[in-house]
Amino acid sequence: MSREKFDETFGKVSEKAKELAGEAVVIAQDVYAKAESKTKQLAKDAKLSAAIAKDKTNLRTYYRELGQAVYHGEGDTEALKEKITATIAAISEKEAQKG
Repeated sequence: MSREKFDETFGKVSEKAKELAGEAVVIAQDVYAKAESKTKQLAKDAKLSAAIAKDKTNLRTYYRELGQAVYHGEGDTEALKEKITATIAAISEKEAQKG
């Protein structure tokens, strides 16, 4: 192989390597962006799930208190009904926000 042919082939190989390296960078950046987005969404969903679990615990407490108030004929049932309604609405809103 002559020196000129070698230089020409090496030049082509070098250009192709640079092109592939550039494509690899673009692909890596795309993968990183998608992973970052997915991670943020998972973190948001985890926070919402924790908040929903807390709301459901509160809801069970409110229902128990309402039952006791009705059974014993004492207590502020209207306030408990409002808490229950607000908590159910909060749970629904948080469920809708999950991805």
